[in-house]
Amino acid sequence: MKCTKPILGFLSVLAPVCVWLVTSKATPEITAPDEPAPNQRYSPRFSQFKAPAHFSRPSDPDSSSIQDISITPDAEPPGEMLKAYPRPEDTDDLNLIRAWARQNQETALAWMLSSPPGTKREAVAEICCAQLAQSDPAQAVALAEVSTSDSCPLLENMLHHWAVTDVAAARAYALSKPEGEIRDRLMSRVAMAFSTVDPLKAAEWVADDIPAGEIQFEAAMSVLHQWALLDSVAAANWAETFLESHLKDRAIEEVKNLHEMSAY
Repeated sequence: MKCTKPILGFLSVLAPVCVWLVTSKATPEITAPDEPAPNQRYSPRFSQFKAPAHFSRPSDPDSSSIQDISITPDAEPPGEMLKAYPRPEDTDDLNLIRAWARQNQETALAWMLSSPPGTKREAVAEICCAQLAQSDPAQAVALAEVSTSDSCPLLENMLHHWAVTDVAAARAYALSKPEGEIRDRLMSRVAMAFSTVDPLKAAEWVADDIPAGEIQFEAAMSVLHQWALLDSVAAANWAETFLESHLKDRAIEEVKNLHEMSAY
């Protein structure tokens, strides 16, 4: 039986614990496997945080990298081509603006890149970025960053898409951001995306890359949910390390409910 190396994590929420392997084999190197390792029986523990130091910090995308983007229009639903939607400058209805952007994707992209910040621009950006993410998630992230405000969740959504296809690059991008709520939310989405592949590694990222607080706990709960779907015993062991009783109870109840549902 071997105790895993301590992992830093949720300040004042989760307790430092040694989590034991169920076999006598040495602890494997934690990488990003193509498929989740079966029957993992060890968990990251939470106490305090430090930022990882071994990731490169790519330069932030800017509008100069966006200018040559082209979007391949989707097939339009029946009747859609017959209906003309108003241009953004002719209406304040954001749903109509989104419909116009779907119908005129190349024109919408050009309009968005030349328009001033605001809710209309963000509505068009939602459509343009979603289309671009299908072929180039990294460029969709770059486009979202230069076309939306910090309060708009579009950048987080696009980063989630990127993390599904290239989690290392998506995580490096998130870690390149200044410390603060935006970076925390981005790292939360990276961890959530990767939790369906390797929930242990995703849990470590929540512990190491997101400071203590509500964002970290909600990210931990999302990872816990995916972990419980793959290995309810390991997920339950992790939930038991939560210190604050109401958070621990919530985590344990989440694992219990998922386990009961899987039994049907």
